[in-house]
Amino acid sequence: MRSLTDRERQVLSLLADGPSNRTMARKLGITERTVKAHLTNLMRKLGIESRLEAALISNLHGADMLHKRDHP
Repeated sequence: MRSLTDRERQVLSLLADGPSNRTMARKLGITERTVKAHLTNLMRKLGIESRLEAALISNLHGADMLHKRDHP
């Protein structure tokens, strides 16, 4: 599994509460289209196929995933 970027982890963390892409975009100060791109990338990296699976992963791993940094 490839490492998630900081922004992908932020999107994944927000997803746990079930907000719309629009709501996440507003909270992060980015466009809805960018949120969709981050969701697509993180789901591919995690090997999952649905937003529900991503939300479950976020709930299971919580703050731990937000503190991990990508290393070259």
